[in-house]
Amino acid sequence: MYCKVAVSIPVDQLYTYKIPDKYSGLVTRGSRVLVNIKNQADPVAAYVISCCETCDYDPTLVKPVYDIVEGAPLPEDLMRLSEMISEKYLCAQGMALEMIFPPSLSYQNEKIEPYYDFNRKADVFEAIKDRSLNKTDKLVIQFLYNHGASDIKNIEKSLLSTRVTVKNSLSKLSGLKYAVKSLDPRKFDYGGAGPLVYKLGDDRGMEFTSEQKAAIANVTHYINKGEYHESLIFGVTGSGKTEVYIEIIKEILNAGKTAIVLVPEIALTEHLKHRYQKAFDDRLAIWHSLVTKAQKDAIYSQIADGKIKILLGARSAVFAPFDQLGCVIIDEEHDSSYKQDSAIKYDAREVAKMRLKINNGVLVSGTATPSIDSYHDAVQNGRGGDFPSLIKLEKRVENRPMPECHIVDMGREFIDNKNKSMFSALLSEKINDRLQKRQQSLLFLNRRGHSTFVLCRACGYVVKCDDCSVSMTFHMQQQTLLCHYCSAVKKAPSRCPQCDSQYIRFFGAGTEKVEEEFRLKFPNARVARLDSDILTSKKISSKILDDFAKKKIDVLIGTQMIAKGFDFHNITLVGVISADTMLNMPDMFASERTFQILCQVIGRTGRGETEGECVIQTYNPDNYAITCAAASDFISFYENEAAVRKGLFYPPFSKMIKISFAHPEETLILETASALAGEINERIKAAGGGKLRLTGPAPSLVAKIQNIYRYNIFVYAGSDEIIRESLLDILKKYSFTNKKQCVKISVDVSPNNTF
Repeated sequence: MYCKVAVSIPVDQLYTYKIPDKYSGLVTRGSRVLVNIKNQADPVAAYVISCCETCDYDPTLVKPVYDIVEGAPLPEDLMRLSEMISEKYLCAQGMALEMIFPPSLSYQNEKIEPYYDFNRKADVFEAIKDRSLNKTDKLVIQFLYNHGASDIKNIEKSLLSTRVTVKNSLSKLSGLKYAVKSLDPRKFDYGGAGPLVYKLGDDRGMEFTSEQKAAIANVTHYINKGEYHESLIFGVTGSGKTEVYIEIIKEILNAGKTAIVLVPEIALTEHLKHRYQKAFDDRLAIWHSLVTKAQKDAIYSQIADGKIKILLGARSAVFAPFDQLGCVIIDEEHDSSYKQDSAIKYDAREVAKMRLKINNGVLVSGTATPSIDSYHDAVQNGRGGDFPSLIKLEKRVENRPMPECHIVDMGREFIDNKNKSMFSALLSEKINDRLQKRQQSLLFLNRRGHSTFVLCRACGYVVKCDDCSVSMTFHMQQQTLLCHYCSAVKKAPSRCPQCDSQYIRFFGAGTEKVEEEFRLKFPNARVARLDSDILTSKKISSKILDDFAKKKIDVLIGTQMIAKGFDFHNITLVGVISADTMLNMPDMFASERTFQILCQVIGRTGRGETEGECVIQTYNPDNYAITCAAASDFISFYENEAAVRKGLFYPPFSKMIKISFAHPEETLILETASALAGEINERIKAAGGGKLRLTGPAPSLVAKIQNIYRYNIFVYAGSDEIIRESLLDILKKYSFTNKKQCVKISVDVSPNNTF
């Protein structure tokens, strides 16, 4: 018996191995095995693509499988998904499989070891005094009270006891309500920051609006039909999209199927989990990069057992090994974080479509600011009639009004008022008003750190990273300069390294500087900051959001993390410190990103009984991205942006591919990039131009990172078919090139930036 396997190396081929008799019947399609390959001292993980009785090679030359990896084979839909990812994103199937299901994860439907903890509702001192308990029982109580959730093996090891003794003790303590157990250690309450409390659904007597009912009925129609369908819920902020998602999932579960909910941010996952847990209890699991391997193993095992029916998480949750996947919900579908920028540059939104086509499931995308591509596709290619693909929620829950927006021209603010502060007079007035009324505010700036660059005013020297062609950002808390591209750290200079002048100044602003100046201007306000510098663990995020929900914080300052999905009813003011941060980026998506993030952050206010306001500070007050966002007018923005892109043959009127080149020697990059561009140009001439266009090679926006030069080529094609017919062989040839002594080349299909 032989098997063909895919190995996670950039080679577009399968390898044949003999299945030893001892593994007979244990190796099937989807199994994970260990094999020996050339130039590798140790066996490597591989994925079985097929098994057969014979092979095309001399049997004496075929190596045997070294070992098998315990666990159930990958579901067939994930195997087929790997083939589709390999074809679309021009990568080896083994690399796609490793991304879908890393060898380090375990997937098996076997019994899971439970965790125990001291019942925090009981009095530990009364428990210790209980005369019915022996010495071991009290030691177990003491251990659990001090260390928190543990399994039997850990307790046994720590107390130098036996499994039987510990097990009997835990059984006794559970009966007396001194101990509690769970398969998930996160279920235990440690008495610290309590979970956010949301009043949802029936608890607050909420009735669905007519638009919500129509949206639920629309998607339910396609669930019952049992065929693939895409729905785009275009709902203004505060229109109750999350409640619609929950009802859709209930319909999916009633149909005997499973669901995945994708959200763009880890902080948003932690924020939303309590809303979904309230509806689905222990049938829900959470998935993102801060979830440990042990927890992920437990989640996958519970999925295999059929105990977990819904997975809420970031983009990699789309690969969860669910059987009978019926629905994927993509919240904030416009968000660029659904696109992976390293390794295989997949888009979770596209992968969700692939997977649901295999499973005849329903894709539900929701947002207040659809991506230009998604909206264009829904309008041009979606279904109409009684159950249209484009579902609109145009009213907020309880008919709450949209926030009133004020655009402040910071240029006029300086000229007319001589105001050099980052807070305009209007924004300062509004903040003071909210502080007096004990209402909450958000201040948004999509840039972390304190100062964006450090400059010598005597000679013009700017402190740059030694390995990257970019200035370093000053972080006040650590008193260091940090490169946001390679994480290099330098001590902030007190004198100029070039001319020894003492006139060193810190320019630009990030959230850290906003916080510093805010504390000086409003010393009595309770303020907190939420950005990636703060978010080192999910506990910190939960603590900040918990305090904000309990009104222990007056003003929350943050980056895009605070702009998405948060639902706090006491926020009555949003201040945008600078709307120009993304607008001035040399990127074709800059206007779209600016419009989306502004609409999202504006939507965080006015969700309660009190109407909300927003102050947008900018040096470009007449830009259509800003004026349309202030008016919550997506249609006008779409018409403006679509007209620009159509004239330039940009997506959604073309398919775009970014080919990136990287190497320490810039001349070698140019030689390679020019050669590839030459081959593509020959194809364009042969095709007569028209539906195929190329730009570049040209340096990336940041031309050097970690002493590696970076160049890009962009290809625009009329359709995926033109790409496959005209470019696939060239792109595969270059993307699968041996990279040890050559320029590193990566192909990004449908990139989310042009720098």
